[in-house]
Amino acid sequence: MKKFVIKTIPGRPDHRIPRTRWMRGKHVFIALVVLGLAFGSYSLLQTPDEKVPATPPAPSTTAEPATPVSLDYPDAFAVRSQYLERFAIRHHIVRAGESLSGIVESSGLPAAVIGQWEKSCRNFPALSQIKPDDELIIHVGRSDNQPVKLILSAAQGSTYTLRRVGTEWDCRDDGNNPLPVGNTVRGVYAEDLYESCIGAGLPAALVADLTDIFAYDVDFNSDLKEGDAFVVHYEDWVKDGRKSRPGVILAAELTVSGQRLQAFLYQFPDGSTEYFDAKGTSLRKPFLKSPLNYRRIMAASNYKPLKPILKIYRPHLGVDYTAPKGTPVSAVGDGTVAAMGRTDKAGRFIQIVHKGGYKTHYGHLSGFSKGLAKGKKVTLGEIIGMVGSTDASTTPYLDFRFVRNGKPVNYLKSDFPRSRTIPKTLRLDFEKKRDLGRAALDGSSAPTAKTAEGSTSG
Repeated sequence: MKKFVIKTIPGRPDHRIPRTRWMRGKHVFIALVVLGLAFGSYSLLQTPDEKVPATPPAPSTTAEPATPVSLDYPDAFAVRSQYLERFAIRHHIVRAGESLSGIVESSGLPAAVIGQWEKSCRNFPALSQIKPDDELIIHVGRSDNQPVKLILSAAQGSTYTLRRVGTEWDCRDDGNNPLPVGNTVRGVYAEDLYESCIGAGLPAALVADLTDIFAYDVDFNSDLKEGDAFVVHYEDWVKDGRKSRPGVILAAELTVSGQRLQAFLYQFPDGSTEYFDAKGTSLRKPFLKSPLNYRRIMAASNYKPLKPILKIYRPHLGVDYTAPKGTPVSAVGDGTVAAMGRTDKAGRFIQIVHKGGYKTHYGHLSGFSKGLAKGKKVTLGEIIGMVGSTDASTTPYLDFRFVRNGKPVNYLKSDFPRSRTIPKTLRLDFEKKRDLGRAALDGSSAPTAKTAEGSTSG
């Protein structure tokens, strides 16, 4: 048999090993290395829930109920995916005019749960006195549609947790409530507003709020140009030293083509809020600047930038908004659907009648919003349809027309009255808050109470 020589230290005899034996040993060594690597990789990739602890965990000092539905998430036996197989988590931000019973009814939950909450949680008036911007998170069983947990985060910072324990509810004041902390971001518009705001540090949830504030004066789909700037002063809710959620925009400034627009949030004694300019005039108008509402477009496109939206004014006919097919179309103001249907020339269309002798026309739609019908009332900003075209060869666009007392009006140059101004009795209080917001926007120190009280400038 041919020998394989492995040389060792000079001067010592050479070791001669049969080639077949040497190769067999080499294969065994490689196999052991592969098995070792596989076992190590499996240990590293194993999730914490799959690993068995070396020692059993110490027993909890607080007795937990045995009923599975009363366990918190994540609980003692279920990981997140297992929990979500059994329970759905519903999220709701309270709007003006809403009540807890109305929210429960619209959510399809049993009405009896209201009485259970009120009986078990008598010491928590915030539960029965919910206010706008309060946040509700409800955990509901998928099999029986029964709520098992409710978390109420009040707008002012209080947080309450209600957990079902058998047929009763355990109510807990979480304490250590989050506190509002002011924050200011500055940025410059570049190609896409959403990306520009995120890049400047504005929370994603507040981008659409910013566009809503100035939607009566700015068409965010086409008016902004490279170099236009924005400043936003808002609340951050901080709990245990960490940001828990963004609050509301307190003051904002937008510079569009050299024009400086400002907005300041003011809360009235009845709790309602509205944005005003520096002179105390509301930013609200009866009509939006554009039927292509930026908030709606952001939601429909999942915050992805759309192709440029062009607008062309046609004398006596209206404005053509060239936009991708399916772009949401919103009612520019409150009104009633006067007509809707389809014609060979206008394609699918909707006509809405507004107060003051105004009428709006939306043509070349690809479809109507579900439930829309003649005689139905619509609200400002409500989606009524989607951009389309009369045929496959036509570029998708919205044929928008604005008429007053039967005569066409150039909507692009129209200006409408503001809704209201700050009453004289509240003027001093408004100016104090306005000056604080102004200081934040300018980047200067906040004015003293004496300075704010003595200010009467617009």
